[in-house]
Formats: sequence, C-alpha cells, structure tokens
Amino acid sequence: MTHRINMGVDGIVRTDFYDAIDDISIEFFLNDIYPFVNASSSEYPLNLIINFSNATYTTSKSRKLLLDFLKDKRIGKIYIQNANKEINVFFKLSNKIIPDKELIFENNEENSALSSNDE
Repeated sequence: MTHRINMGVDGIVRTDFYDAIDDISIEFFLNDIYPFVNASSSEYPLNLIINFSNATYTTSKSRKLLLDFLKDKRIGKIYIQNANKEINVFFKLSNKIIPDKELIFENNEENSALSSNDE
C-alpha cells in the first residue's frame, strides 16, 4: 500500500490509500500521520478525510492498528470516502466499539444497507 497525506488550509488532513492495506504499510501511514496527531489535542482534535477509492483489502493486524489509532482522543471527525465493502464494514463496526467517535460515510459501497445509526 501507498498513501498520500496532506493538510489543507482548513486544518483538515486528507489521506488517500492505494492498493492493499497491510501490516507494514499501515505502520508507515501511522508514522506519517502522528506528527499531525501530536500537534492536536482533545480540545482541538485533528479531523480527517480518508479516501479509500484505490484501496483493495486489509489484514487483521492492519485493522487492529487502525482501530487503536481511531481510539486516540486527539482524533476528531473522520470522513470515510469511497470505501469498498470490507473497509466500510470495518469502520461501521469500529463506530460501535468507539461510539463517541464521529465517523461520516460518503459514497461507500453498501452505505444504504449499513447506516452508522443501526443498532
């Protein structure tokens, strides 16, 4: 997997994922994103837009690392864009594990069948 991270003038970090999201590549992503997270606080959290339109699959370890990342109180709203079914389901389940995290889903497969408000 490769990724691209940039911050707009609005302070929102935009990330694009490409190819498979495996263990090593998610660790590279976390190394690249944590300078932005470390500059944030729970009072002024980091908001993210994550585009998965070119991502293929994830591994169980990469999902665990990503879930741990999502639990960080310095992470604010996360906009999930163009996720395939596997990634979409992962974030929907993550939202149940971390109910105080605001995840917003846009243009995702199965979006109508899996609402973040489903109980």
